[in-house]
Amino acid sequence: MGQFIVREVRRVLETVRILKSYGGTTGKWVVSYAHPWTVISPSVSFGPISVDFGSFLGDEWEWENGFTIDY
Repeated sequence: MGQFIVREVRRVLETVRILKSYGGTTGKWVVSYAHPWTVISPSVSFGPISVDFGSFLGDEWEWENGFTIDY
C-alpha cells in the first residue's frame, strides 16, 4: 500500500487519500447540495386542462474546488 496525503481545506477537515505517485498532478472536488422548500409538486387544473410543475422547488448549490496534489 502506498503513502497517502491528508489535506485540510477552508477549515473543514476532510480526509482525502491520494497516492503520492499522483503528486504534482491536479484534482477537482465537486459538491452539490439541495434543500427542498416543499415535498408537494404543485399543479393547476381547469376542467380538462392541467399543468404540473414537476421542477424542483427549493435551493440548490453547486461548487467545485481545484487543487494540486502535493508530493
